Amino acid sequence: MTTVQTAPTKFVTNSEGKKFAYRRLGPDTGIPILFLHHFRGTIDHWDPLLVHSFTPHRPVILFDNAGVGHSTGPVDNNVSAMADHVIGFLSLINVPQVDILGFSLGGYVAQMVVLNAKGGLVRKLILAGTGPTAGEGVVGSRDQDFVKANAGRAVPDVENLLNLFFKESEESRKKGREWWGRIHERTKETSGEERAGYVSEGFADGGAGSEYFLQLPFSRYF
Repeated sequence: MTTVQTAPTKFVTNSEGKKFAYRRLGPDTGIPILFLHHFRGTIDHWDPLLVHSFTPHRPVILFDNAGVGHSTGPVDNNVSAMADHVIGFLSLINVPQVDILGFSLGGYVAQMVVLNAKGGLVRKLILAGTGPTAGEGVVGSRDQDFVKANAGRAVPDVENLLNLFFKESEESRKKGREWWGRIHERTKETSGEERAGYVSEGFADGGAGSEYFLQLPFSRYF
């Protein structure tokens, strides 16, 4: 069976010339579940333990939005545009209906997919570590400066990710380090492909991929 560690990356190109990267795992039939990742995350950063809990039972699609991971083009500067790219991508791969698991920023995108799509494209949502659109009266869950200091680093390391996604307890940190190990199980040796870095890793793009979101009330995204 194809796994997170071995699944080949596939590509489709839209009418604007943007090339979207994705991977399909699990059975060939059934309504797929589409995974949409957190800020700066790519298809190379999904936890195999999570993905493999779905793949024995149903198709799974992992997706890199425009400018993210293995996909091309600029990173969109708003969530609605990200959602429209998801809708267009699903049309390109001939998927008429999905369930979506949206994690953190991916949860914001997932909600906009439901609002922007027509014809019952989304059957069910799983929203994890996310919330409603930032706006008046919406209180962030984390201190904005704390989030920027960890999520906005040139090269996020394990400590930054533990700070963002895990509690300070010894047990939670232990689980977090196990998670960190699992998301690095996919390598060139297992897949024949190079791993993608986090969006704007090393600020090789000048930080353009993360700049817009770093200017927002960042705590809304975690």
